[in-house]
Amino acid sequence: MPLRKKNPGRTIHNSGYIVKHTGRLALSESQIEERNKLPESQRLPVYESREIIYPGKNGDGWWNSERLVAQVCLNSSN
Repeated sequence: MPLRKKNPGRTIHNSGYIVKHTGRLALSESQIEERNKLPESQRLPVYESREIIYPGKNGDGWWNSERLVAQVCLNSSN
């Protein structure tokens, strides 16, 4: 079978954390409700640890250590 040429589709990179007992690392509904009661300056900037990027030359750039640190420190733009 002949090889196909590459198509110009996009790559998706999905990075997240999974906890053994609770599954995907994210705030629960009740935690989100409590978070929303806080003043804006005291709120966590994100609800979950997942970060999705579209890497590539014309995309979001590549996954690197700076993105990982931002994800772990909850400074993500999600």
